[in-house]
Amino acid sequence: MIDYIKMYESMSASHENKSLRFPLYFNFKLLSIANDFFVKDEAGNEIAYTRQKMFKLKEWINVFPNRNQDAPVFTIHSEQIIDFGATYIIQDASGKVLGKVVHDGVGSLWRTSYQVTDAEDRLLFHIREKNPWVAVLDKMAGQIPYLGSLTGLFFNPTYLITRPDGTLVYRLKKLRALWEGKFSLHKEAQASLNDDILILNSVMLFLLMERNKG
Repeated sequence: MIDYIKMYESMSASHENKSLRFPLYFNFKLLSIANDFFVKDEAGNEIAYTRQKMFKLKEWINVFPNRNQDAPVFTIHSEQIIDFGATYIIQDASGKVLGKVVHDGVGSLWRTSYQVTDAEDRLLFHIREKNPWVAVLDKMAGQIPYLGSLTGLFFNPTYLITRPDGTLVYRLKKLRALWEGKFSLHKEAQASLNDDILILNSVMLFLLMERNKG
């Protein structure tokens, strides 16, 4: 099993070329009561498993290296009770803040919009749909009984993760699937291991939040 915490802690200027093995694949069961899913890398190695604690007033998400849930390697939490415009803090196992994800509630009434910042609130990335209408149709169909589990065959939105200057760095795409949700995350431009780990956690949070919305 790849220990990404050790990879993160051992990073230095001479290790800037390290990165996760893209594309990454995210998978969850649509009919599962638990809000959880796992992530595999290009070689099929399971590199992350996350499970959202249900029925809590404040969001708290643990990220484990696998489904054995031995000990979380990252945590994602919000100090706010309401999701509208909430800020989510991503920390490693030592408690160090890696970055934050800000849900742009005002800008997300029809279009999904998240901002990813560093620990000092400097903007690093935007997460937005490539075509907002495809995502809207996907969410609307997902609310219809029996049809919701079939939306993966018809509506498959793509989300672009860009730098503030508009440079495309990662591309998240919903894949065709039946009875489950499947997404692929491709790396389109150079980025550091720090960025890769931050985006891995940000995408896990993003998928959990969007799944909660339907």
